[in-house]
Amino acid sequence: MKYKAIIFDFDNTISNTSDGVSELLTWSINQVLDKSKYISFDHVRNQLNQYSTFEDCLACIASSLEVDKNAVLAIYRSNSERVKYGPCGGFVDFFKYIKQLTPDIKCVLVTNRVNLLDLRLNDCGLSKKDFDFVIQPSNVSESKPSSFMMNEVMEFLSKYNIDSKDVLSIGDNTVDYQSGLELGVEFNAVLGGASSLDDFLKAGVSKKIVFKSLLEILDVLKKN
Repeated sequence: MKYKAIIFDFDNTISNTSDGVSELLTWSINQVLDKSKYISFDHVRNQLNQYSTFEDCLACIASSLEVDKNAVLAIYRSNSERVKYGPCGGFVDFFKYIKQLTPDIKCVLVTNRVNLLDLRLNDCGLSKKDFDFVIQPSNVSESKPSSFMMNEVMEFLSKYNIDSKDVLSIGDNTVDYQSGLELGVEFNAVLGGASSLDDFLKAGVSKKIVFKSLLEILDVLKKN
């Protein structure tokens, strides 16, 4: 395999969270809405797909509906630990191959997720110890598409004489692509999460590196 490091996004790349988050957020919002009003699952999911962070999406929806964002968030958080998310299709086989058959490859986790990462990793049978480096934003300005976290990753990888040409980043969102663009990090997109094929194409991602699942990416990696 030509890569010495693989950078993973988390939500909808490792963990299949999209529908679960959308359902719980929809339910939480409807708890505080006037009984004469209702927000649909489809609307909430579409809004989530348009924002790089959960917090930005919630702020927009709450403002448009004139509801208390903090009240919605309190309901959401008080129920979120009850919801369990499994791994995305193909992830288990992909990660097993990387860890067992190519153990020298550095596995890195870069996520905009701020809360419950340990719990969600556990849902997928993982922990932070399964990765060589894990980074989350300490504030919104550090979130993808900012290159801040990717710069931190490259500084870590440089200790192992790994530079951008040796790195593959995998994500379901155009912000994953954009965060590594100026660093020259190669990118593979996986569908089924926040961004559609059209979204990736509009962002400048070649159709050749947009895949339906991690297993398709793995097949390509095995040939290289």
